[in-house]
Amino acid sequence: MTKRIFVWLLLSLCSFQFVKSQTLINDKVDILPGSSVYYLNEVIYKPANFSTSQKYPLVIFFHGMGEAGTNINALYNTGLPKVLKNGYKPSFDFIMVAPQATSYSLDPKYLQQVLDDAIARFPNIDQSRIYITGLSAGGWAAYGSQLNVDTNLAKKIAAIVVMSGATQDANKTNIGWWKTSKTPLWAVVGNVDVSYRDQNQDMVNKINALVPGLASITIREGVGHGGWDDVYSGLVKTANGKTMWDWMYQFTRTTSGSASQLAPTNTPPTVNAGTDRTITLPVSSVQLSATASDAEGAIASYSWSKVNGPSQFSFSSTSIASPTVSNLIQGTYTFRLTVTDNQGATAYDDVNITVNAAAATSSPAKYIKVNVYGGSNAYTDAQWNNWNVASSLSSGTFKYSDGTSSAVSATLSQQSGVADNGPSYTATMTPGEVIRYASYSTSNRTLTISGLDNSKTYNLELYASRSGASNNTTRFTIGSTSVDIKTDDNTSTKAAFTSLVPSNGQITISLSKLNTYNYINGWMLTENASGTVSATSKSAEEMTVLSTEFNVYPNPVEDRFVLQLNNSNTGKMKVQVIDISGVTQKEFNLSKNQTGALQTYLSIGDLKAGVYIIRVQIGEWIETKKISKL
Repeated sequence: MTKRIFVWLLLSLCSFQFVKSQTLINDKVDILPGSSVYYLNEVIYKPANFSTSQKYPLVIFFHGMGEAGTNINALYNTGLPKVLKNGYKPSFDFIMVAPQATSYSLDPKYLQQVLDDAIARFPNIDQSRIYITGLSAGGWAAYGSQLNVDTNLAKKIAAIVVMSGATQDANKTNIGWWKTSKTPLWAVVGNVDVSYRDQNQDMVNKINALVPGLASITIREGVGHGGWDDVYSGLVKTANGKTMWDWMYQFTRTTSGSASQLAPTNTPPTVNAGTDRTITLPVSSVQLSATASDAEGAIASYSWSKVNGPSQFSFSSTSIASPTVSNLIQGTYTFRLTVTDNQGATAYDDVNITVNAAAATSSPAKYIKVNVYGGSNAYTDAQWNNWNVASSLSSGTFKYSDGTSSAVSATLSQQSGVADNGPSYTATMTPGEVIRYASYSTSNRTLTISGLDNSKTYNLELYASRSGASNNTTRFTIGSTSVDIKTDDNTSTKAAFTSLVPSNGQITISLSKLNTYNYINGWMLTENASGTVSATSKSAEEMTVLSTEFNVYPNPVEDRFVLQLNNSNTGKMKVQVIDISGVTQKEFNLSKNQTGALQTYLSIGDLKAGVYIIRVQIGEWIETKKISKL
């Protein structure tokens, strides 16, 4: 039996930062000629971390009439093979077999042969978790009228999902097997798809007449004969809020031979968001410390959100157990951690963070903003100072962001050169013009800031980023405190120090290379009056606001990609696709009507292959991601 293996590279969905390379998952899809005449081809899906020592559920997918024939690629036109190929990852790992019939869809009388072939190929299939799903003509196969004559086979099926299924059996005379097997059914159909809507409703009614509550139906408003990809992508929910995958996974056949027993209801996980905390400004960040566990499986995801409190805050990540929340101001925050287990059950817990005000300052804080560059393309913003380190490693005196003069200057002990990241290089931590140029060195060096007032305290942010570099980390050290920045395509992480006290009017920062190079692109010094720090003294433009969650997948993309947002911003949303030269190639005007999560498909199939920037704007909130078009 010949085998052709297609390997798709899928980017990890766990990271919401803009990085050039992500964790690669190698999902294998084998296209195998069938051994019998009842079908010629089938697509087989195995999870990325497939292991012969682990048991996996089996999902059998039946295609629609449009995917029948001898061209195996037709199976990727719609349905489960398509969404898996495009990078969607359901809530549990499984093996999928998708047989291709030469016409219509696979006759359900061949289901046992499909199942036998799958188990022979994968002996580690969990035979207590065999699921069937089909769309349109494949719904006829999934409804499985032939199971009425093979009750032993019927008892092997744990759950069935049918989308716009063709019932064929108009009188529903071959449905007695449902009473014997008690296999749960969820049907999904569009209300505009009138004929199929009525057929499926009738089928559900007759099954429930045999076993009350065994079947359920979701009728989608405004949907015709289609919309199947939404169901397979988890966008359509059951009446109790479960995706197709979570709904199926809750059902398991027992191994005792009893056809009527299914797995017990999944118990929700346990979660502890940590102890309540109190901080006093100038301290404006806290590392949260949460724990979660699941007695029956594993925690699949974490999601932090704000329930109450001031609107100003920034999470380092909302999808890990113990993120850092920063940019806090005076007030009491309530943050909620929601966890989801591998069967879709959720639980949450809240933690309170109280931020006390700092002592009043005699005057507002002042800022010195410095752009390091190489003599070309200076930043033309009046708030920023341009320091040409290619001309001199000693600066003149800098001005404050309000235009007034200062006594502050800086000296860089050494550099190997200045690198240009390019005009389209963008960031969330600072304006793109500031991280365009990077002073780099292959040796450890120092940055000394002079002309400071010993009676005041200072906050310092340092920016370090290099486009296209590989495995470089810069360590910034002041006194006994160090901050490490992975500089490869870094657009959001900065080295931040607070409440610094000068010595002899100076602050010295050590720049160490942990690999080949260390970098510095610029910095911002906050001068706090009277030695105190007041977060409320900053004006709005001084605050760095990071997106809590923003992701695009698959990446690379051939045609459509999924844009995911999960933040508190609402209103008109503009999505721009910008080429590497900075020209906007496509623009989508959408709306985000409520806080929290949003997911939408966008098409760039008409664009030529290359690298693009996806820029999303809602009001004053702007975030970017890089995506590759195949």
